Amino acid sequence: SSATARGGFITLVGGPTFYTGDGRQIYETAIRLQQLSDGTEGFRIRCGFVQSNALAIFDGIFVQYEDDINSGKWQLAARDDNNAADTGSVNFDMTVAINTWYRITLEINSIGSSVTATIWNGTTTESKTLSSGLTDTDEAMAVASYLYKTSGTGAVSFDCDYISLRTFTAER
Repeated sequence: SSATARGGFITLVGGPTFYTGDGRQIYETAIRLQQLSDGTEGFRIRCGFVQSNALAIFDGIFVQYEDDINSGKWQLAARDDNNAADTGSVNFDMTVAINTWYRITLEINSIGSSVTATIWNGTTTESKTLSSGLTDTDEAMAVASYLYKTSGTGAVSFDCDYISLRTFTAER
């Protein structure tokens, strides 16, 4: 592994697959970390809607974890308009732990103006909503759960049980 290695799951065959604002979209995944990010072996996990699996993605709506983001707790973040920095974010209170399965759900409303993220760790559920800095509805997205190394050369991994995307073109 290198300091910039990455791995995970992303639906980018032939390019991004859908646009926000094309109906209500619900992304869900279940992941488990084998180790925590730290100053020696740093990595970022992102789960949600993205344009690529690079560290410096420019458009996306995702839940992320790294030891130097929100003191090692989950964060809901968004990037828009080819911006390599988060254009909107809200912090979770839930601290990330190893060997714990997390079910992460993101629901974008039908017009793409708001996203609610819910994280369940087997005993506790926490939800946060973000409605600022979201990706424009003209930005094509893919779904992903991936890990990107930020420092160190040791191997790191995570388990992903599934990724699901449901799209509702009419309100239900």
